[in-house]
Amino acid sequence: MTNPLDLGPAVEATDVVELKDLATPAVTATAGAFASGWVADSNSTRHTTTIPHNLGHTPNWCQVWFTGNGKQDYLVSWSWSSGWSGNPVTMSANADAVFLEIYTAAPLHGTWNAANNQWATYSTGYWRIVVG
Repeated sequence: MTNPLDLGPAVEATDVVELKDLATPAVTATAGAFASGWVADSNSTRHTTTIPHNLGHTPNWCQVWFTGNGKQDYLVSWSWSSGWSGNPVTMSANADAVFLEIYTAAPLHGTWNAANNQWATYSTGYWRIVVG
């Protein structure tokens, strides 16, 4: 799947750099950290989404972000519900990549809006990881 939003390439941080693009808030990465570009995904098949990093070791910390439309980014928290919060069901990492386990019988991801008391669910969208 191509990324029609063109949300930027993966960036390797060897010094302090500003990672900016139009759809993502500025993120400061320091040496020893890695921020991926946006990776397109869907829940049309059961699969593992693999997002490589170049740390050379299992990350000490990991942030997983989701956007369904490129206008709002959501930090993925771990409260799995097949009908609402959706995927990823499981997240793991090793010295080479972060792995997101995607289940077809759940939304690719879901987000809660307290103001209107509604869930929004997505069958397609984009993931981004920041690891260090």
